[in-house]
Amino acid sequence: MRALIVLLAYACAALSAALVSLAFTVISLGGESMTFGHYIFGVLFFASLAAIYALPVAIPTIAYSEFKKVRSWKVFVSAGFILGAVLVIFFAGAITNFTFGFAAMLMLCSICGAMAYWLVAWRWLGPKADTGAL
Repeated sequence: MRALIVLLAYACAALSAALVSLAFTVISLGGESMTFGHYIFGVLFFASLAAIYALPVAIPTIAYSEFKKVRSWKVFVSAGFILGAVLVIFFAGAITNFTFGFAAMLMLCSICGAMAYWLVAWRWLGPKADTGAL
């Protein structure tokens, strides 16, 4: 059961990062010529990219939090910040017209995705503390 919660939380993290990314894209490019299909494709495309690019940081963070039963949101904010920094460094070398706005989007997407994981896996569906009451 816990593995399903982890997968659901990871999917929610990728989806939330995709929604933030899509919001930045619509704001910067203007969404007046986009159809509903464009939005759906954009969310699915960005979610798949977010899920793939987050793996190098997400796997160790999730494994650590699951095996050590770490429920602190600070661990996930740190992981999101580290992932964002790694993505900024990676894309800054790969894209010629890298801007501060793109860097901010990567950082915000990473932190929002990590916090979405924490919210689902540890806050809403996480193991509850034993209070001793029946």
